[in-house]
Amino acid sequence: YGQIKASGMLQFGHSKDHRPDLGQIKIASSTLDPLGVPLVTMTVSGEQADDVLYIPVIAETRKSLDRRKGLLYVGDTKMGAFAIRSELACHEEYYLMPLSKVQVNSNMMADLLDVFEARPEEERVLEEVLVTDESGERTLIAQGFTETETHSDSRQENGKERVYEWEERRFIVLSPEYAKKQQAQLEER
Repeated sequence: YGQIKASGMLQFGHSKDHRPDLGQIKIASSTLDPLGVPLVTMTVSGEQADDVLYIPVIAETRKSLDRRKGLLYVGDTKMGAFAIRSELACHEEYYLMPLSKVQVNSNMMADLLDVFEARPEEERVLEEVLVTDESGERTLIAQGFTETETHSDSRQENGKERVYEWEERRFIVLSPEYAKKQQAQLEER
């Protein structure tokens, strides 16, 4: 509920509370798991997009960790943009995030399922993820398979173009509970 000034930090932006009349700020951060220790925090004005904050925060995180190789970055679907994944791969780092329907649209998903179905029967195994509750009862929360895809990108380094490749392992996962909810919504419509 502060004052909106032309050059101020508080600006009108997308409000997840559906309050476009309130000023916003954005705070992007990286933390060190499992303790959640903050490593880098970047605060920007509220009209900026989230996506462009990932690479600067990752660059600052690299500096704070002495440019260590092989780090794993875990993020949300917005971190799944190709440019961000490419940036991490170029620096020999790893990433884990759900890909949105922009990165894996319904046609791509259908192709992945077709590839799985084309496997020999003995290789068509869905891995199960089970959880055990306090009483010892095991419940299936997900099942799926993996596919590997090779990506490449290029960037300028010291006036020369460097092309690099990396393999991305994708987990194609079905949540039975989510599927039931989707089916119920479809039947309701």
